[in-house]
Amino acid sequence: TQDFRTGEIHGLEALVRWNHPTRGLIYPDDFIPMAERVGLILPLTRVVLRKALAEMVRLDERGHHLNMSVNISHLDLVDDKLPNYITMLLMEFGIDPQRLTLEVTESSLGEDPFRTRENINKLRRLGVRISIDDFGVGYSSMSQLLELPIDELKIDKTFIFALENDVRARAVISSTIELGRALHVTVVAEGIETFSNHQMLRSLGADIAQGYFIARPKTSEEIDEYLALPTPFH
Repeated sequence: TQDFRTGEIHGLEALVRWNHPTRGLIYPDDFIPMAERVGLILPLTRVVLRKALAEMVRLDERGHHLNMSVNISHLDLVDDKLPNYITMLLMEFGIDPQRLTLEVTESSLGEDPFRTRENINKLRRLGVRISIDDFGVGYSSMSQLLELPIDELKIDKTFIFALENDVRARAVISSTIELGRALHVTVVAEGIETFSNHQMLRSLGADIAQGYFIARPKTSEEIDEYLALPTPFH
């Protein structure tokens, strides 16, 4: 991710892939639902969290002080043991909690509102940041935004893709950015793939840019090479 104001790389998002021995690289949409059905999503999330924090430490040692975002499922969101596990990881790796952001989809917030709110409150008390991913397509009520101590809204990429050709998409994006300002939360524009979209979102006042225009998904080795280059865009 990139800070619109400074042009500097702001952080990374951990993306999980399954390197299948016969089918090759499999993307999350093809195996996360199955992991949820068979009860493997909780241990999978823990593996991703551990690897993500280990990567933060590795990058810190190379002089790159970057934040990290990790997606968690609706089942993780109501897992009573998750806050304690994250506490243990943060202590083990010596990571400032505010550098870790947990991304939850807008639609997952309504599945078990009481336990969701309870867990989010525990995580926020740790100092971990909470982001609502895919914002704008999950039909969450405005009251949820008032009740939950969130730190970030990520505008769904479908609006970004339509930005240049649909005035309604531009209106939704502008409204979300204004909402973010009113709630004092960070607004991330994800799915930016073109220079023109980057410029439009910058002018509209989004805080953070994410998408292929900034960087495509990379391995640890590729991240090192990427960060060694001059800042991609100011």
